[in-house]
Amino acid sequence: MNSASKTIYDKLAIKVAFFMVLLSLPALVLSLWGAIAIDGAFGPVMAQGVLFICLIIASLRSIPLRYQHRLMISILVIFIAGAVATLRYSNPTVGYTYSLIITLLMCLLLPRFAVFALLACINALVGAVAVLIFDLSVVRVLLQFVTFTGLTIIGLEVLFQLLSQHMNSNKWFEEESARQKVVSSEANIGFFEYGLETGLLKGDAVNSSRFGLSKSDAPIVFSDYTHCFPEESLAAISEVVDKLVKGPVGTHTNFVHDMRIQPSGVLCHFKVVGQSIERKGEKLFIGVSIDITEEVQLAKEAEDLTDQINLISNAGGVGLIEFFPGTLTFTCNSEVAKRLGIDDSDEERSIELFYAHQTEDIRQAFIKPREDLAHSNKGELQSFVHPFYLANGDLHYYRVTRIRRELNGRVSFLGLSLDITDEINSQKSAQQKNQLLELIAESGNFGFFEVDLESGTMTGNKVLMAREGLSEADTVGMDQVLSKIPEEERAGFNANVQHAIEAGIGAVTSFTHTYQPVNSDPIIVKVTATTLLKDDKLFAFGTSIDVTEEHKAKEKAVSASQKLLAEQERQKQMYAVIGHELRTPAASLQMMLDDLEEGETLDNALVGSNIEHLLGVIDTLRAVAQPERMAQAAFKDVVIDEILTAQVANLSGLAERSGVELTANLTSLTSDTVHIQSSLLRQVTANLIKNAIIHSGGDKVHLHASSELKGDHTKALTIRISDNGKGISDSKIDTLFEAYQRGDTNAEGTGLGLFVCKEIVALMGGDLHYETSEQGGAEFVIELVVNLSKQTSETPVPIDNPLEGKRVLMAEDNNVIQMLTAKMLKKQGASVVVNSDGQQALDAYAEGAFDLVLSDIFMPELDGYGLVKGLRERGYTGPIVGLTAATIGAETDLMLEAGADIVISKPIELAKLQAFLIVYDK
Repeated sequence: MNSASKTIYDKLAIKVAFFMVLLSLPALVLSLWGAIAIDGAFGPVMAQGVLFICLIIASLRSIPLRYQHRLMISILVIFIAGAVATLRYSNPTVGYTYSLIITLLMCLLLPRFAVFALLACINALVGAVAVLIFDLSVVRVLLQFVTFTGLTIIGLEVLFQLLSQHMNSNKWFEEESARQKVVSSEANIGFFEYGLETGLLKGDAVNSSRFGLSKSDAPIVFSDYTHCFPEESLAAISEVVDKLVKGPVGTHTNFVHDMRIQPSGVLCHFKVVGQSIERKGEKLFIGVSIDITEEVQLAKEAEDLTDQINLISNAGGVGLIEFFPGTLTFTCNSEVAKRLGIDDSDEERSIELFYAHQTEDIRQAFIKPREDLAHSNKGELQSFVHPFYLANGDLHYYRVTRIRRELNGRVSFLGLSLDITDEINSQKSAQQKNQLLELIAESGNFGFFEVDLESGTMTGNKVLMAREGLSEADTVGMDQVLSKIPEEERAGFNANVQHAIEAGIGAVTSFTHTYQPVNSDPIIVKVTATTLLKDDKLFAFGTSIDVTEEHKAKEKAVSASQKLLAEQERQKQMYAVIGHELRTPAASLQMMLDDLEEGETLDNALVGSNIEHLLGVIDTLRAVAQPERMAQAAFKDVVIDEILTAQVANLSGLAERSGVELTANLTSLTSDTVHIQSSLLRQVTANLIKNAIIHSGGDKVHLHASSELKGDHTKALTIRISDNGKGISDSKIDTLFEAYQRGDTNAEGTGLGLFVCKEIVALMGGDLHYETSEQGGAEFVIELVVNLSKQTSETPVPIDNPLEGKRVLMAEDNNVIQMLTAKMLKKQGASVVVNSDGQQALDAYAEGAFDLVLSDIFMPELDGYGLVKGLRERGYTGPIVGLTAATIGAETDLMLEAGADIVISKPIELAKLQAFLIVYDK
C-alpha cells in the first residue's frame, strides 16, 4: 500500500472511531441513569465505560496508532454492541446489520475473500443464535442468511472494485512522482511553490537542498534568504513577483537568475519556468527551477556568451522531445519544431518528419543510443551528442539528455536537447590547431611540455614523450628527466629551472642542455619556458627543440674559423721566414758579386754554402706547406750504416768550420738491407746533425745508432744525436717540436726544422723525441721499425747513361736556366732544342723528332699545362718532365693531370732526372 492510501485510511479510521464515540455517548448516559435510578446494575455500565474510553483513544490523532489498530478497536466495540443488541431484542436482523458494518470496515484490513468468509461466519453465528435461542424456524433463518449475506457480498464487491481502482491510481501517481523525482534529481530540476501574498516558499528535496534545508522542513520566508542571491538576480526576481502579483491568474513567466548554494556558497545559474494559480483563495506561483550552470559555462567557453544566455533566458535554446518507439512517432516543443521547419503543435508526428533533412549517417547515429535506451531500466538517464541539419540546411550539434519511461503501458523516451554547436566548433578548431601544431612540432622536432611544479610531473606532446620511450598519454617525473641529463650539467639545469620560477608568472626563460633520449645518441636541446597558474597551481609551459645539428654546425664553424686563423697566422709566419731566410743568402750572393774585382773569381765553397742554405730553406718550406709530398718519397733498399756514414762525412766540413768535433758510433747496427724512404731519413738526420753543430753551443756532436732484428721480418732502429751544449730549457720542451719555435740561439734559422723532422718521422711510422744527453746537452732520439729488404744481395749491374743520344725538346723562359740546363744535358750526350715559351715549343714539335720533353710550368704565351696537353693531343707518347720552382701550391698535381710523367724542382738535379729515365726506359 502506498503512502497516499495509508494517509486516507488513517483519516478514515479516526473518523469511524469519532462517530462511534458520538453514538456510544447517549447509550452510556442512559445506562448510567438506569443503574442509578432503577436497578443499580453498574457492571454493564462499567463495561460500556471501558469500551467508550477505547473509542476515545482510537479517535485521537495525537496518539500514535496505526490505522489497523484504530479500526480493530472500532470493530470490537461494534461486535460487542451488535451481540448485545441481538440478544436483547431477540431479532437476527439486528445481528445481520451489525455484521454488515463490521465487514465494511474489515475491507480496509483483509483481502476480498477473507472478508467474504468473515461475513459468512458472523451471519452463520447470528442464524445459529436465532434458531437455538430465539426459536425461529430454520427456513426463515436460512432465507434471512442468504438474503443478507448475498446482498452484503454484492455491495462489498462493488466496494472492492472501487478500492482497487483507487490503489492503481495511487500506484501510477507514485511511479510518476518517483520518475519525476529521478529526472529532477539527475537533471537538478527543483519544483517549488511560492505564496505571492504570504512570501512563503515551499519546494521539493532538490529545491530545498539549495537553501541548505531538507524536504521535511517547514516552508521558508523568502525574505530571510535574500543573502543567497546577487543583487542583480534579486532585482530580477522582485520584478517577476511584482508582475505576477499584478497580473491575472494563469500568467506564464520564465527568467534566469544566479544563486549561491548553501552552505557551500558556490554560485550557480538557474532557469525558472512557471505560472500563477489560485488555490483556496490564495494566489500562488508554481514552477520549476532548472540548474543551467554547466550550459552557461559551456556557452562561455564557446565564445558566444551573450547568445547562449539569451537562448537560455527565453527558453529558445532548449528543445523538449518525446519519442514513442512503438508507433515511431514523436511530440516536441516549439524549439524543436523551429529546427525541423514545422508548425508548433502538441500532436504526435511521424519520426520520418524528424529525419526529413538528415543524411543516412545521421539517421544511423540515432539507432545505437535508441537501442541502448530501449533495453535500459526505467528512469535511467542517457546522454549523447549528435549532428543535425536544420530545415535551412545549417549543420548544428546537440547534447541530448533523456530517460525511458512508461505511461499507461506505453513506452517513450523523454528528453531535453541543448544546442552546443559553438562548443563543438570550438573543439574542432582547437583540434585542428593542435593537429597543425603537432605536425609542425614533428617536422621541426619540437617538443612541447607542461610541468606541474608542485608534484614534479611532466606531460608532453608525441615528440617530447618519444624521447622517453613513452606515449602522449603518459606522465614522467622530473627526477627521471634529470637522470637523462649529464651529471656535470644537472646543477646548471636546476639553476635554470629555479630562475624560471623566480622570474615570475609570464616571464620567459631560455637555456640549452644535453639530453640522452631512449635508444638514441645524446642530443642538444634548447628549452624556452614560462610559468603560469592553472587550477590555482603553478605550472611551467614551454618548448624543447632539438638543436643538435645547429650546435654541430656552430662548432664546425668555430673550428673552421680557428683553423683559418691558425692557417693565416702560419702563412704570415711563413712569409716572414721567406722574406728573411731567402733574402739572407740571396743578399750574400749579391754582395759577393758587388765586391768581386776584375780578374777575381768567386769562392766556390762560400757560394755553394749559400746555395745549399737557400735550397734547404726551400725544401723545408715545401715540407711545411705540402706535407703530403713527403709521403710520395720513393722506397729504396739501403743499408742504414752506409747512409749514416755518408751523412757524417758530408757534414764533417761544416763541423770543422764551426769548431765542433763530429763523431759516430755505428757498431751496434746490423748489416741487413732495409726497405725504407731513404731520402726522408737522410733529410731528418742531416737536419738534426746541422742543428746540433750550429745551435747547441757545444763543441762535440755524437751520432749513435743501434738496431735489433724482430721476428716479423722487421728491424727496430734507434738513432741518437747528442751534444754537450747548453741543452733545452724546461719551459720550452713542450713547444720544442711546434712550427716557428726557436730555442735559445742567435744563429740563423726558420724555426721549422724540428717541426719538419717530427712530421717526417711520424710519416715513416716512427717517433722523434727529446732527452737530456749524458754531457748535459740535448739529445734527439729517432725510433723506427723498418722492413727488411726482400731482394737477394747481388752484384749491381752497371747502368748506361740514360741521356746518351736523347733528343730533348725544352721549354723554359728563364735564360740562365736555359743555358745551365742545356749545358748539363749536352754534357750527358743529349741534343737540345731550346724554346722560350710553350707556344714556341709546340710549334717546334715534329712527330718522331724528340725522345724527351722538359717543360717549365709558368711561361708566357702558352704555359706548361697547355704545352703538355697540346703535345699529348698531337700524339706524343714519350716522357714529359715538368719543371717548377714553386714549393707551395697545386702546380705539381695540375701538371700531372695535364699529361706530364713527373714534376721535379728547379734547378734540375741530374741524378733525379737520370733515375726517372732509367725507370721509364725499363
